[in-house]
This record gives sequence, C-alpha cells and structure tokens, in this order.
Amino acid sequence: MFDLGWQELLIIAIVTLIVVGPKDLPRLFNKAGKLVGNIKQISREFFDKVNEAAEVDEINELKTSMNDVADFDSFEDNKSHDTSLRKVEKKKKIIPKKRKKVLKKNNKTS
Repeated sequence: MFDLGWQELLIIAIVTLIVVGPKDLPRLFNKAGKLVGNIKQISREFFDKVNEAAEVDEINELKTSMNDVADFDSFEDNKSHDTSLRKVEKKKKIIPKKRKKVLKKNNKTS
C-alpha cells in the first residue's frame, strides 16, 4: 500500500520511540489502534450503504422491466391472437372429418 520496506519501518519505529518516549508509547499504540478500528467501521458502513442502494436500484429496474412486459401483453393485444387461435382449432377439427370421408371414398373405390 505505502510500499515501505523493513528498513523504512525500522527507521520510523526508532524515530517514534525517540520522539514519544517509551513511557507514552503504549498509549500512542492504543489510540492508533482505536483510530484504525473507527476508520474500518466507517468504511464498512459506507460500503454497506452503497451496496444497499445498488440493490434497491436493481429491484426498481426489475419492477419497471416487469411492468413493461405486462403492459406489452395487454388483454386487447391478446384478444386478436385468441380469435385467430380459435379459428385454427376449428379448422383442425374440420380437416380430419374431411380426410375420413376422402379415405372412405378411396377405400370403396379400390
């Protein structure tokens, strides 16, 4: 992250020990640990809120797309398809009867 090697970390530790002193060093580490913990908690909450907002947006997009599909297949559009399907079904019923008659005629003649 900061691209620090072990030599740089050793120099930072020595300077910190000299500036702060060995007596106050544990208190400094305690405060630094609490600060890092607070920063992690804030970043976690931020990412949770962002993910929550993204999920809400995805749900809204799904709702609108489903409404678009429902509007596309309205009852009036399907009504014309229904009648044409019924006509086809009627034709299917008529055709086999005619075939039977034709088959009977062919059988009688042969």
